[in-house]
Amino acid sequence: MAEKNVKRNNKLVIISGFSGSGKSSVLKELSKIAEYKFSVSATTRQPRNEEVHGVDYYFLSKDEFLKKIYNCEMLEYMEYSENYYGTFRKPVMEMLESGYNTVLDIDFRGALTVKEEFADAIMIFITPPTYVSLEKRLRSRGTECEEGIRRRLEISKKEINYISEYDYFVINEDDKQKEAALAINAIVNGEKGINQYKVAKEKLESFMKVYFAKHTAEENIIKI
Repeated sequence: MAEKNVKRNNKLVIISGFSGSGKSSVLKELSKIAEYKFSVSATTRQPRNEEVHGVDYYFLSKDEFLKKIYNCEMLEYMEYSENYYGTFRKPVMEMLESGYNTVLDIDFRGALTVKEEFADAIMIFITPPTYVSLEKRLRSRGTECEEGIRRRLEISKKEINYISEYDYFVINEDDKQKEAALAINAIVNGEKGINQYKVAKEKLESFMKVYFAKHTAEENIIKI
């Protein structure tokens, strides 16, 4: 009974961001700051480097994933870059029912799907400071060929238009993952100063100018 009294007003926190935005590093820092429960997504892609099944992702075959969909076990799912990604419903519900702030790391399509069911969920978009920074991060990972990198960059130019659907966006500056995690924790706790992270048309327009400032191809500049 005492445990339930301590854990109140728990939130479902939806985190999205481009591939290469540093979400994983930010969420690791967030786990050090406060007690959050993190939903482990499922995917059909192959593990990278030292990724562990059940810790980083649940790595499933395509047939296994499709069976989960058929059995209505997925809270949300989508196909991205020729692989499936999704969130198991049961673990999320169990974490929320236990009174924990629960974090989902999902893309904008999954985020909008979950928001339809959980209207009070907090939606936060994480982005690197510039397009150039994003490209450098993708290349430094050394996990994909040139074609894969270019495809992810093209996808990011479409995804950036969906920031306006989120409640907040947080800029993950290079080597400042802890600061980004502190910002997310402040948002979840409703602390003072969170208005600087609220999504607003004027703020997004200003951010876009900075984001694409060093990206000289004129056709790549996206207006909101």
